Amino acid sequence: MNAITSARLLAALIPAVVLAATPKIAHAELTENECRNLYSSWYQYFERKNCVEEARKAEETRRCISKDLQRMESLAAEIKNGIREKMSLADAKRAMQAILGRELPIVRARDDAQDRVINTQITTGCASAFQFVIQLRAAPSGALRYVKMWSKFPPSGYPDGYRPALSGDFEGDRRRRQMERRRRAAEAMSKRARNRLRAEVAKRRAADALRKRREAEAAKIRRAEELSQRRKMLALRKLEALAGPPPEKDHCAPNLAKRERIRRLRLFGMVRRVGDNTFRAGAHGIGFAAKGAGLVFCR
Repeated sequence: MNAITSARLLAALIPAVVLAATPKIAHAELTENECRNLYSSWYQYFERKNCVEEARKAEETRRCISKDLQRMESLAAEIKNGIREKMSLADAKRAMQAILGRELPIVRARDDAQDRVINTQITTGCASAFQFVIQLRAAPSGALRYVKMWSKFPPSGYPDGYRPALSGDFEGDRRRRQMERRRRAAEAMSKRARNRLRAEVAKRRAADALRKRREAEAAKIRRAEELSQRRKMLALRKLEALAGPPPEKDHCAPNLAKRERIRRLRLFGMVRRVGDNTFRAGAHGIGFAAKGAGLVFCR
């Protein structure tokens, strides 16, 4: 590489290094170049000059707003944090006046004459229309509805319009809390209903179990009584079978004719003739002598 080429390369690198080290100068030179390209003719000298001047003013305003923005957002945050939901409108007014350092009037709302509002702004100290518009609103009852902030005429890159991060919706918060209380009350009511239903089901099950237990005990007692009665009846029948007949029905009584003895024997069942002169009915029997009506045996 010869000396001439090195010199040319060095000359090309020096402006780039200077522009990188001084961004403000680089931006200004870039703006001037853009204006020169836009108004390149010799008769557009004044347009080019005005373009450069406006670009410089816009850059100065941008740098000024970037420095002042922290103050504006800090004041907005103080207003949001300094106003409480349970404050009266007069107390909120005094709090805002203490933060902003100026008198704030209370006026009627344009969309609802019953509401009262405080309208104010936080302006920038720069040559710009950029500002925060603030509205504090109270219901006819005196309860604060909201404190809201909007960004108007912001610089490029800054959000425009409603700023929820710097606002407080007291009425919405109350509505949400009321809905949450209703939801919790409905859940508690539903829980109580479920508990009542479970208690009733458990009570019915306990009553059914008690009824079944009593029915089982009653059936057991009935079976025991029936068994006892059956046993008593069998025992009575056994006693009757083993007991002798009464005297007026005794076929073994003395001095009875053969016909009477056989008639009384019929009281114990069907009389069968098991021999020439022997008769039986059940477990009882009579035996007569071969001749005459003499009694041989009787049981």
